Amino acid sequence: MPTPANLTALAASIETAIALQNPIKPDSIQILAEIKEAIGDSGGASLPSIASANGAISNANAPATITYAANATQSHAIDGHILFGYSGDPTATGLLTITTGANTVTVPVSKGGAGFIPFAGKGAVNTSLVVSLSAGGSGIIGYVNVIGKSLV
Repeated sequence: MPTPANLTALAASIETAIALQNPIKPDSIQILAEIKEAIGDSGGASLPSIASANGAISNANAPATITYAANATQSHAIDGHILFGYSGDPTATGLLTITTGANTVTVPVSKGGAGFIPFAGKGAVNTSLVVSLSAGGSGIIGYVNVIGKSLV
C-alpha cells in the first residue's frame, strides 16, 4: 500500500503535469483531487497499489516497456490510469501502446512532458499484457506507469 509520503509525491507530479498541459485536461484535476482526498483520509487506503513492477524508464532513444507475463488461471486487467511522458519533445510522434493478445490500443504522443489516460480493460486468461511508450529519439528518455493493474 502506498504511503502518504509517496502519494504526496505523486500529487506533486500530477500538479506538475497539469501545469504543462495546454489546455488543462479536466481529468487531471479530478485525479489530483482524488489523490489529495485519499491522503487526507486513511493514508491512501482507497487508492490502488503502486508497485515498482508497474513502471518503466527507458534509456535514451529506447522504448519504455512494462510486460506482465501470461498467467495460466487469471487475466490481466487495468482499471485506473496510464501515466506516460518524454523528457523532451520526441523527434517524431511517439506511440503509447497497450497490447494483450491480438488486441492493441494505440495513442499518439507528440509532445514531451507528462501525460496520462484513464484506462479500463482486461485481457484473456493466459495472455500477457504489454504497455509501451515508443523510443522518443536521440537523447529522449521515456516514462510509463500503470495505476490500477490487477489479476482477475
